[in-house]
Amino acid sequence: MNAKIKIVFGVNDFLVGGMQWQFSELVRYFDREKFDVSLITLFQFREKEDFYAALPVDLPVYRLSFTGWWDIREWWKLYRLLRMIRPHIVVSSLFYANTAFRILSPFLSYVSIAREHNTYIHKPRWQQYIDRILAHVSYRIVAVSKTVASFTAAQEGIAAEKFVVIHNGIDLARAQDVLGRLPEKEGLRKELGLPPTRTVFLNVARLTSQKNHKLLLEGFAAFHATHPTSLLLIVGGGSLRPALEAQARHTGLTEDVIFFGMRSDVWRFYKAADALVSTSLIEGFSNVYLEALAAGLPVISTLTAGTDELLVDGLNGYRITESTPKAVEEALTATATVVGKGELTQGARETAKRFSIRQTVERYESLFMEAYSRKYRMIYVKSQ
Repeated sequence: MNAKIKIVFGVNDFLVGGMQWQFSELVRYFDREKFDVSLITLFQFREKEDFYAALPVDLPVYRLSFTGWWDIREWWKLYRLLRMIRPHIVVSSLFYANTAFRILSPFLSYVSIAREHNTYIHKPRWQQYIDRILAHVSYRIVAVSKTVASFTAAQEGIAAEKFVVIHNGIDLARAQDVLGRLPEKEGLRKELGLPPTRTVFLNVARLTSQKNHKLLLEGFAAFHATHPTSLLLIVGGGSLRPALEAQARHTGLTEDVIFFGMRSDVWRFYKAADALVSTSLIEGFSNVYLEALAAGLPVISTLTAGTDELLVDGLNGYRITESTPKAVEEALTATATVVGKGELTQGARETAKRFSIRQTVERYESLFMEAYSRKYRMIYVKSQ
């Protein structure tokens, strides 16, 4: 094989989100001697924060401006763009992009690989039906965790054999470099205006209903009643911030629940905190969990997808067994009893090592080589 394999990643948008951040990490490590990688985004939201600046400067990025399903002009632009690039493989993410790029694949003769990043429990029936049909033109569907794969297969009536699990990964070397350049915990807490001796729980998430901060605040209020020196830091922005701040005031936690908004220096918070806590309704395979584990933080989480592959109670964190304030309180209490003793720190770091970004890249590259060889071997055989 002399020519490079052309890979296009197609996504709905490049707003701040887990899938977008993971791609910005992955793309740095693809073998540029073998793969010619580019990105197409379908929607632009100029008033919202995005991750374009996190992409390598030499990555070709094509920004389309779809306004909806029936935007014929943008459909035509997308078709012409793909004809110009002539990709061998298109990897798509999220429903709109998965649909658009798979619809066009028979007309442009590329291999289509869709990706599923979460357990979309509220996906409408009509979207499930479209996904089921388009699975027939998909070479594979990549799921970021075993639970995402099994859930999607059952929800959409797609054969399990169509799925391949490739976990999200983390750049461990870069994480350790960033952490090593930061001040020690006590110094960081002073910079952030935090008391040096209090137990600090951290939540890093967009302030949306999916992340279920209401439950987190209810559970933390119950825990705080018996652990009054504890703090909860919430890092992330979103439309629910005013309502969540009002909830914290109503429960008398104004001084003990601190909202920091969207931050670009999240590693400072990982190093300053004692544990990460999340009460999300759904996840796929959380990048934030991987980052926290790499920083040596135990993770406290509801039973979302990926936690069964990441967390072991008492080894690297605790699972919240029910979506109730009492269960949140119990998991916080279990963690608080061992915080500062280092019992969970080593387990957290060892867990992160199993999910290196380089291993994730290797899995994708192997899938690309397999798809390319099967597709173009078949074309060669048919031409004989």
